[in-house]
Amino acid sequence: MLKKETLQFISENNIQIDNASDEHQLINENMIKLLVNSLQIQTTDNLLEIGPGAGNITVELAATGAHIIAIEKNPKWLSILKKRLYNYGNVEILQGDILKYYVPPFDAAISNLPFSISEAFLQRLTHLKFKSASLIVPKTIGETLVAHEGESYYSKLSLISRLFFNSRIIAEIPSEAYFPQPNTTTCILKIDSKPPEDVVEAVLGNILKQNDKKLGNALREALIQCSKQYEVPSTKKSATTRSKIILGELNPESRTGRLSLIDLIKLRSKLSLFLSV
Repeated sequence: MLKKETLQFISENNIQIDNASDEHQLINENMIKLLVNSLQIQTTDNLLEIGPGAGNITVELAATGAHIIAIEKNPKWLSILKKRLYNYGNVEILQGDILKYYVPPFDAAISNLPFSISEAFLQRLTHLKFKSASLIVPKTIGETLVAHEGESYYSKLSLISRLFFNSRIIAEIPSEAYFPQPNTTTCILKIDSKPPEDVVEAVLGNILKQNDKKLGNALREALIQCSKQYEVPSTKKSATTRSKIILGELNPESRTGRLSLIDLIKLRSKLSLFLSV
C-alpha cells in the first residue's frame, strides 16, 4: 500500500529518482514504525529529520505530536512534503544541506541517511547536543560504530563513536523495503549521547572537537576546558607545560582532524598515564 502511494506521489509530481544520490525511499511500514518507535518520542520533544524525501517517515513522525524540523537538500521533494504534511501544524520543512546548514536545537534525530554522507553526519553529531538518534546507515557503518577494539570493523570512527555515544544495531533492513532497491545492505542504528566516563575521555573528546587546530594547541585548550570538572591544569602556562609532557614523540603540529587510529590510541594511552593518577 505504501509503495503504491509513494509511486503515485512521485509520478504526480514528476520526480525523477537519482540513484547516484541515494534517493531510496523507505516503503515498508513495519520498518518505518520500528525506526520511529526506537526513539520513544514524547510530545514535548523537538525532532530533527534529515532528508525526508517523499515524507514516508515524516508522516509517521508527525502523528506523534512532537515538533519536527525536516531538512531536505533537494528542492524537488518540497512540493510532495508540503502536500502530505499540510494538515500537520507541528512540522517545519526547511531546505538545506545538513552538513552545512545551521542545525536548530533538537532532542532527537532520525533519518534514512544518504549513504554518501553517513560517516560525515556521524562526525557532525559529535559536535551537537542531543539525547538520541535513530539512523538508517549502511550495515558496514553500523558494525564499525559498535565494534570493540581488536575486532575486524574497529577503526578511527569506532574509537570516536565510543567516546561520544552508546550505539547499537536495532535491525537489518531488507532491500525490498525500499524503492528503488539499493545494492547496499542497511540497518537501523540507535545512538544515545553519553557524557565522558573519566578525565581521559573528556580531554580526548574535547581535542577531537577541535578539527582544525594543531594537536599541541588543542590539547592545551582541552586541559583548560576540562579543569572545572577535573583536577587538570587550569592556566595557559600550566596547561602548555603539561601538554608538552603528555605528547612526547607525538607531533604537536599535527591537525587533530587528521590523526590516525594509531595516533589516537597512543594519545589516549598517554592521557591515561599522565592524567589518571
